Parts: sequence; C-alpha cells; structure tokens
Amino acid sequence: MPPRIGERIAAILLALALPALAAAADTVFLAELDRDEVALGETATLQITLQGPSEPTALELPGEGMKDLEVVNRGQSNQTSVSVINGKLQTTQTRIFQIVLHPTRVGTLTVPSATCLVEGKRYSTRPLQLRVTKDPSGGGTQGRAQAPPGVPQLPGTPRTIDPFQNRQRPATRLRNPERALSVKLELDKKRVWLGEQVTATISIYCPSEVALQNITGSRLPSYDGFWSENLKDQISFQNKVIDNVPYRVYLIRQVALFPTRAGKLTVSPVEFDLITQVPSDDPFDFFPASQKVVRRSEPVSVEVRPLPPGAPPGFQSVNVGDWKLAGSVSEQQVPAGQPVTFRLEASGHGGLRSLTLPKLPAQPGLKLFDPTVKDQVSMDGDRFGGSKVVETVLVPERTGELVLPPLEWSYFDPASGTFQTARTSEVRLTVTPGAAGGAPSVAAGVNTLTAGLRPLHAEGELSKGGSPPWSGPLFALLLLGPVVLYAGMVAGDRLRDRLRSGDGERRVRRAGRKARRRLAAARKLASGGDAAAFHAEVARALIGYAADKLGRSAQGLTRDELARELTQAGAHPPAVAALSSALDACDAGRFGMGAATRGDVLRAAERAMEMLEEAEWRRPREVA
Repeated sequence: MPPRIGERIAAILLALALPALAAAADTVFLAELDRDEVALGETATLQITLQGPSEPTALELPGEGMKDLEVVNRGQSNQTSVSVINGKLQTTQTRIFQIVLHPTRVGTLTVPSATCLVEGKRYSTRPLQLRVTKDPSGGGTQGRAQAPPGVPQLPGTPRTIDPFQNRQRPATRLRNPERALSVKLELDKKRVWLGEQVTATISIYCPSEVALQNITGSRLPSYDGFWSENLKDQISFQNKVIDNVPYRVYLIRQVALFPTRAGKLTVSPVEFDLITQVPSDDPFDFFPASQKVVRRSEPVSVEVRPLPPGAPPGFQSVNVGDWKLAGSVSEQQVPAGQPVTFRLEASGHGGLRSLTLPKLPAQPGLKLFDPTVKDQVSMDGDRFGGSKVVETVLVPERTGELVLPPLEWSYFDPASGTFQTARTSEVRLTVTPGAAGGAPSVAAGVNTLTAGLRPLHAEGELSKGGSPPWSGPLFALLLLGPVVLYAGMVAGDRLRDRLRSGDGERRVRRAGRKARRRLAAARKLASGGDAAAFHAEVARALIGYAADKLGRSAQGLTRDELARELTQAGAHPPAVAALSSALDACDAGRFGMGAATRGDVLRAAERAMEMLEEAEWRRPREVA
C-alpha cells in the first residue's frame, strides 16, 4: 500500500474516533454587526458565530419579516479544529453565518436575537442596535431606488450599481489569503500646522481565512520630527469588508503626533513578526501548520505648514491647540503673613506637555515664590489634551484689598488657522490683620523677637575629658570587623559553590511545587477582570516548570524547540502535546482570540503538569 494512502486511511480512522475521545467544552454563541451606523441605502452585515463540540438540534436566525430591515443576502462557512486538552483529543466546530441587512427607514433599528438548542440547553444572542442616518443621495425611497443594495462599502466609498442584479455578490475567496495579510500605518491628516495633532494608527489587516495566532516581535517607527503621545495601546479588532473580501482589522496602537518642525515629515515604516495559520485545502489535513511571516508597512508623509505671520506679542510657537485659561486663588480672605495659592490653569486639546503659560507679575504688597507646574492628561476620543496647572504661592505683606490683574495668553488655533488670546478674570484678595483679634501693627525698626530671647550664660564649669577612644575595647572590635566580614564573605562563596553543585537536582525536584504555587496565584486572578494577567501567570507557571526540568531558560524557545528539548530530557510525547495545548490556550486567551474559559485553562495546565511528572527526567547536565 503506498505510504500516502496509508496516511489518509489513518487520518480517516482518527476522524471517526474523535467524537469518542472528545472532552466536554463550552458552547459559544454570539452576534455582531460590522458597523453600528449606516446611511439609508447602505447595508450592514450581521455575523453570527456558533462554536462548540456538538451539532445544534435547533437553530433560529433573524430572517424575513424583520421590521424595517430587509435581508438581501446570506452566507455560511464551517470550520473544524482539533486540540488536545487533558490528554484527550477534542474537536471544535465553528459555524459563521453572515446576513446582509438593508434598512428601510431612518432611526435606531433593532436586530432581533438568534437562538439555538445544543445538548438540551438553549442559547440566545443579545439584540443589536443599528443607527440609520439620512441617505447621502437625498433620502427617501427615491434615493434607494437609484442605488439598490450591493457589495458592502466602507464609509465614503462610492457604490457600484448593477441594474440587472439586486442582490449582494458572494464574498471573494482569495487564492493565496496569506499574501493579503498586511500591516498599515495610516495618518488621519496629510497637511497640518506646526504643532497641530496628527493621529497615527497602526493596524493589521488579516483576511478572515487566515488565523492570526500571535505577534512575536515588532519594530515601531521612531517618529523623527514629532513629539509623540500614546492614545491606545490595547489590541482590539473589528470586521470589515474591503473589495468584497472580509477582513478582521486589528488595531494595534494609536499615537498622537505633534510636529516640531515645518516641511515634509515622513513617519518610518512599522514591522511585525506574526504567527499565522491557514486552513489546508486537503480534507485529510486535520492539523494545519503554523507559520511565521514578517509584514512591513509603507512609510507615510505629512506636510507641516509653518505658523502664519502676525503673531501677538509674547506668543510662544509651542502654544498650539484649542485652549481655555482660568485663574483663581485658594482663599478669598487671608490674614497678613499667611500664604495663599494662585492657580493658573489652561485646559483643552493639543500639545499639553509643551505649553508655556504666563507668570504672575510682581505685585505691591505681595511676596511671590517660584511657581510649580503639573500636567493632568485626559483623552477625548482620539484627541490628546488635558490641563496644565501653574500654582504660585503668595504671601501678603500688608492688610487691605489686593487686586491681581487679568493675565493674557496667546495661542494658535489650528482649526480656524488664527491666533487667539485667552484672558483670566480679575482676582481680588482681602487681607486681614495677622494677629487674632486685630493686634496693632508693629512700628518700623522694632525687633519683635526680643521678648522670646533668653540671656547668655557667662559662667560654667569645665569637666575633665575622658580617655582617648583608641584605648578602649570598642576600637579594637572596630579594627577586627573588616577582617571578620571578609572571612565571612569567603566562607559564604564556598558554601554557595557547594550548594550550586547540587542545584540542578534540587531544581528538578522542586519544579512541580514551584509551578503549583504559581497556578494557585493564577487561580486567585481567575475571579478578577484582568484576563491578560491570569493567562500570563498560567503561561509563566508552565514555562518556569519546563525551564526547571531542563536546567536552562525556556524563554525565547519556539513550541517545536521546547517540545524537542523536553523530549530529549525524558518527557513522553502525549505530555509534550498537552503542554503545547495548554500554552496555546493561554496565548489565545491573552490576545482575545480563544473561547476557552479560565477554568478550562487551569485544568489544561494542571493536566499537562501531571503528565510531565510521569516522565523519567534526566539530570540537567546529562541533557544533550
């Protein structure tokens, strides 16, 4: 029998045996819209995902008869994946239903829930809201008749009208979907003023046929010529249809850039090392291989215009943005000689950290101290800003009413392209007499400290000094201290060397106890809301366990390299497979691409350690 046919027969037998070996898994049933807002005449795609080990006995999806929503197209895709959990093979079937909806009126429309019945348990998705605005072509049924629903378009993209077809084209299937995987660096503006914010967005465009498993390395731009502030660092994604091809777009980072010089500035490319998986066309290939790819974006440029002439006197070129200015004092009434704080605050959007605020000028009857400056950053969507506060301590030196005149501060508003001047209000400060009850003022030249001084003592007895310090026993102990300390250090080094000689065996023996302590810490995190911290702690426990057994660091090893090292050290293949499956579950949970619960991840990790404990481990120095 040819070897290829034998392999396929073995694969068929394995597929027939999978249902008997599969372990219980959770069912995931969710629905999402590709966008929350459309114009009348456009379409929105409803995607419903059903994932689990069992076939549904009943399934009801939103269809004909929905109020204010027409179904113009339907699509369905199925995928089966196999994994090893607790030493057993488990199959997971994923069904994705796509329903293209066409709204018939303006307003907030409700997409009803979908329901299914799996193993006697009923699941329902949540209702979704779709906001429909006025048709850009003029609204009403006339505009819709001129542009019947067709291929889903990105906002602002012209719609292609086919008079012979009133249904959406099916999604295009790519011949080589991994080639369509790309990294993009995009700027929201192509022409800005000096100091005006331009937002850079770094995204990964991944075709739906490709599974993005991990990001193993990145080379981010240097942003030469810009002052940069991070807006978003948390990875999120959304589904988009581009040129009739469905994509999952991952937002990796969003950065606010403030140009520091005029002219044409270029943002260097960004590069990512990605781990992907593409399903095979071979029906007998149940375990598609993962591959590492490198994707690099194109450089992008922006034209930075210098600020126009005609700046007000005292204007600083770093004061660019949309700002408001306010001044106040901590107290309206204060005794003479007591401090009071004058607070000057600029709030709004722009290059907050580089703002330069005016100083309070010297005032008669007031002593001024050096001001302190602090920034309070806040985000308004993708706009960077907040408030800069300058606080100056004032000490009034006379009684009566003191007036702090208004302060003027000029800035450039990039939205209007003009210089603006902000002013504070006049601040009045009432200074009362310093002593309680209104004590009379002190005449000039009178020393007010005389009553608190005591006379000097002119007479006193001198006592005879004791023996010199070097004649006592304490001095001898101080001399011997360094010698004793050096001898202790030498003895400690020798003891540490002796203990280190047997450290490898102890590390192997204590590996399980150390890993279980980390899993106990992860179990405490399981009930919290930080999923990334929980999955990272479980992964550290497993990687640390493997490193202790190998007698070397396991960081930086690929899954294949780690499996090879563990096998050579004495672990059997099922245990290595269980460890790899548990680490995959941790990575999937950490990057938001897995459906396993935290309890499943903990049980998978504990099962992997139990199987690894069955191995006859060699001493670390014996491992090749």
